Amino acid sequence: MDPLRTNLISLAADLATPYEAVSGAVRFIEGWVPGEIQSQTGFLSDKDARKYAGCISRATLYLWRKRGLRYYEVGGRVLYLPADITDFIKRNGEKNENV
Repeated sequence: MDPLRTNLISLAADLATPYEAVSGAVRFIEGWVPGEIQSQTGFLSDKDARKYAGCISRATLYLWRKRGLRYYEVGGRVLYLPADITDFIKRNGEKNENV
């Protein structure tokens, strides 16, 4: 199994997240193709960042930015690093002790 897929499954098991995020993560994991979403620069566009985070909505990604998700503005575009998204989820998610 691909390491990223393994990490996402582990992350989903470790965090108690809203239904939208969990169901989105499942859809993402089932339909994920390695290398499909990350550009050659390593940055993700808004659309790809939402897919990487588990198919979250634009509003959720915007809220995450307001709550401290690191992002980069380049020429009017907002870009994200996958590691920043993962770190944000780990910092802001709640542990699910029932798993």
